[in-house]
Amino acid sequence: MPSDPEEGAAHPEGVRALYEVLLGRTATDADLACWAGVPTRTVGEAIISSQEYRVRAEGFLRGGSPDAVPALRLLATGGMADLSPRPAIAPSQCLSAVPFDAIDDQLTAPSIRIIGGFAAELGDELRRRGHNAVTLGLADAPDAAQVLVTTGPSDLDVLSQVRPEIVAAARRVLVPCDVSMEDFPLDAQGVISKARGALHRLGFAEVLRIFRVPQGGPTITVDVSDLVPPSGVHAVRVVTEVESPRSTWMVGNRVPFAEEL
Repeated sequence: MPSDPEEGAAHPEGVRALYEVLLGRTATDADLACWAGVPTRTVGEAIISSQEYRVRAEGFLRGGSPDAVPALRLLATGGMADLSPRPAIAPSQCLSAVPFDAIDDQLTAPSIRIIGGFAAELGDELRRRGHNAVTLGLADAPDAAQVLVTTGPSDLDVLSQVRPEIVAAARRVLVPCDVSMEDFPLDAQGVISKARGALHRLGFAEVLRIFRVPQGGPTITVDVSDLVPPSGVHAVRVVTEVESPRSTWMVGNRVPFAEEL
């Protein structure tokens, strides 16, 4: 298995995806040559700073109300923006916490769509790990993605408003659940319960809260909740008695896999 990711040169497919979702066009051979050896984040930042991008984004943003800003930003950036108001985190630090083995657990070569500010870097890392069917942001894909990964806590909520068909098609979704220092530890359960409830309301019958042990350690499942019909109440059961970190991940399964086997 590959070692933990480091911020390195952009994968050519990642550059092509950035051009498609941010500029709405195909990258030319000259574009690809221009960015050879350049980190993915640098490519994305340069595109967002370009006049070509600004002209395209203004067309999306013109006339939007303040309440519509997150949705418009998601559309204007092709699903490649960080919508969460949080301190800047290095891509390598962000990716080191991703529970990679939960993405394809009990799925064979799943198609994956990634939304959020670290979509390009995560897409590069998944390709390095052998996943070929990876779609970045809101780019068109030949088939609906089986697995949806968002790199920001609020990305899924916004995506469900503007592109609900993407969320509805996913069999599994992975969403980071960050408990701020202000909420930790007094209101940590409130933040976690809200994130869990949001996934159940979107139709995910089973929601696991997990985290990845640093330095390439295993993925630990903290607890699991199941949607109980017809009341819609979710019953939570503890899987591992462990003190979880402030940053964990919610994994929503459309149907509990035990029922499919």
